[in-house]
Amino acid sequence: MIKLHQEHYGNFKRSIVLDETWGGKNIERWWKYVIGEKNNKFPQGHINRQKLKEICLSNRYTEEECVGAVMAWGGQRRNHGRMLFDRIGEITPIIGEMRQGLMDPSEAYGEFDAIWQLNKPLGMGAAYFTKLIYFCSPKHNGYIMDQWTSKSVNLLCNEVIVNLTSGYVSKKNNSRIYYQFCNIIEEISKDMKISAEDVEMAMFSKGGRNKAAWRKYVVDRYKV
Repeated sequence: MIKLHQEHYGNFKRSIVLDETWGGKNIERWWKYVIGEKNNKFPQGHINRQKLKEICLSNRYTEEECVGAVMAWGGQRRNHGRMLFDRIGEITPIIGEMRQGLMDPSEAYGEFDAIWQLNKPLGMGAAYFTKLIYFCSPKHNGYIMDQWTSKSVNLLCNEVIVNLTSGYVSKKNNSRIYYQFCNIIEEISKDMKISAEDVEMAMFSKGGRNKAAWRKYVVDRYKV
């Protein structure tokens, strides 16, 4: 087991609330705005994580549609979605290999990172392309590395595992760091005897005006 800060880890375990109904944004509306046309294949209304997994692993949906579904579910800004779809041809080969189980999470991170590092707007960073890694892989074993899961990992380990700039996941992170991040989530999963997905969701916690206990804890305790 990795070495964790016992006070922080104790608070994490006490504050954990598992929510299987966690839903995202409306895919159809996002797609219509970004692409400029309606797509009747997408389910109506908000969908949960399980339904998004089914979309990404179904032959009924194209690589482009999987990208759109994940971005919409994650709440990506629509103007950023348009930037991303201007470069969608660079993204879809990675999605295709992931959906076929031909690329592991670290390899996928490296491929996305190489595109992200180019000096031209991509419309997404690690917080969003790790969503693609999670949902498009049949094993779902590459976890979402956004600011809240990253801050949680750093806090629980009491050291900087994931590099953040102005509170957000930075370009300083590489596939090795992502592998370490995923490994920490899986180690905690084994120790707590819950799924790695549940650990990741608990780390993200609930924000907004009525923050959940762990989100409050991270906001209060996390120092740059």
